[in-house]
Amino acid sequence: MQKRAIARSWLIWSLAVLFLFYEFFIRVFPTAMVAELMSAFKVNAGRLGLLSAFYFYSYAPMQIPVGLLMDRFGARKLLTFASLICAIGAFAFSFSFDFSIAAVGRFLMGVGSAFGFAGMVYVCSHFFPQKKMAMLVGIGNSIGMLGAVGAEGPLSLFVGRFGWRIIVQFFGCIGLIIAFFIFLFIQREKQEDKNKQVKIATKYLIS
Repeated sequence: MQKRAIARSWLIWSLAVLFLFYEFFIRVFPTAMVAELMSAFKVNAGRLGLLSAFYFYSYAPMQIPVGLLMDRFGARKLLTFASLICAIGAFAFSFSFDFSIAAVGRFLMGVGSAFGFAGMVYVCSHFFPQKKMAMLVGIGNSIGMLGAVGAEGPLSLFVGRFGWRIIVQFFGCIGLIIAFFIFLFIQREKQEDKNKQVKIATKYLIS
């Protein structure tokens, strides 16, 4: 029984890290398709930078309430919601021929992505002993940042072969799949465990 519980904890952690990886990936993917996006939306480099920045217009302000929301609703609901919002944003971006709709897509991706790091920290604090938390957060964040690396160079090869719209639609599909597995496998914590760990998670996020 104990081995099964440990395995489940690692599965939950892996899903949270997978979403963090995905979040980093969609954060920077416009850099791999600059020429294609400028041509598709008929914009210059400045306007394209503005389009990409819509991600951060929602991502940054969401860092304020995201910790409180995570403590209130838990990782299962919020990471499922976050993955779905990222997927919707990706689909909106990929099907858009209008700058404003694409900007809304980037904005939605920022909203969903804001839960990535906080969700991973929450999982580490609620499903593992406190003494392992710093190590797990460090490893998880390092793996997540590899998503940004993958979106820089290797992605441009696929964009050239399949086109940017197909690639971004693929990101949308990945978001839906991640949402499904998070909802399926991340269990609800017992209320007493949640109350016990909330102070630890909050202290770590603030420090």
